[in-house]
Amino acid sequence: MPFLRLEDILRPTSTPAQANLMSWFYSTFNIGGKVAHRTIINVEPLFYMGSIVATEFLVYAVTKLYICYSLSVGSYISYSPSISWFDIYDENNADYFRASNSALVYDSVNAVPKYIDNAMFFYNLYFSRLMNYNTEKIIFNGYRVTLN
Repeated sequence: MPFLRLEDILRPTSTPAQANLMSWFYSTFNIGGKVAHRTIINVEPLFYMGSIVATEFLVYAVTKLYICYSLSVGSYISYSPSISWFDIYDENNADYFRASNSALVYDSVNAVPKYIDNAMFFYNLYFSRLMNYNTEKIIFNGYRVTLN
């Protein structure tokens, strides 16, 4: 797939938040290679829906970033003995955001606390990799970016 310029990605249907994210991303990573002298080599659309286990989203590579318009993370487990959480990493593989959406409930039959894992939704962000604990499914809509 050919390199997508900013003008190729922005459409009349782009929201102001999407346009702001894409303009910032291209100006940070492509104009003069401001971030560790890296520039954008390729941008390709990516939609993924399924298990997060063994996906490319979990592996860090210095030449790979994701621009995400929408991200949904959830679990098949209705009750869990522990909290589910989800980490998002930046371009330097530093953990910069942790999210959890578990509600504590008490199992009166077995007399133990349990957690109900609710879906988490994120919009308009970028990341290099994800880390999950007790989250099993993902819906990603955005772009895979290859840097030099």
